[in-house]
Amino acid sequence: MTTTQSEASTRVLLVDDHPTVLLGLRSLLSAAANVDVIDAVTSGDECLRVLQQHAPDVVVLDLGMPGPGGLETLRLILEAAPRTAVLVLTASTDVRDVTEAIALGASGYLLKDTDADHLVAAVRAASRGEAPLDPRIARYLIRSPESAPPKVVLTRREHDVMMLLREGLSNRLIAERLGIQEKTVKAYLSNLYANIGVSERTSAAIWASQNLDDVVVRR
Repeated sequence: MTTTQSEASTRVLLVDDHPTVLLGLRSLLSAAANVDVIDAVTSGDECLRVLQQHAPDVVVLDLGMPGPGGLETLRLILEAAPRTAVLVLTASTDVRDVTEAIALGASGYLLKDTDADHLVAAVRAASRGEAPLDPRIARYLIRSPESAPPKVVLTRREHDVMMLLREGLSNRLIAERLGIQEKTVKAYLSNLYANIGVSERTSAAIWASQNLDDVVVRR
């Protein structure tokens, strides 16, 4: 192997509690050009031991393991070697596993039935600092209620202002209806625009017509 090829090689550590899975992964990745599997281990404890002895570019990590679980192992890997990319390869489609793994710093998340070409490409992508994500997981996150952005929280008065804005009332009429000054209405609207991510009245009214019934009203 030339120096250029060696420098381009991606050093990979495999972690899975199923020896048969490890054997298949090792065979698959070792056959790929410029991928060097430095070790294959069956527990988080072994992973951390190998991590101290070697400097893998990518750890391919299962989540369901004995000892420290996959998520705890992920956290410990990134504590010990923050420059190492951790590519989760698991059977779990639980949105809590996905979101926690990404929050902890996983570089990517793939399912175990990912085909060989995509797995090799994902390992290389992770080593380049990219974030490979199984398209099925991406769709699942988008559709999952647990992954939805948090609801907007309004005070009772802000909610009242938005309700009247939705009805098409002017600032003067909103002020009269609520028994407050018109400049106070303007102040409320300025804060509301920032809260809901719009910059002017028409967009705020459209937002209110589509979303106001779902906001959380703080007492």
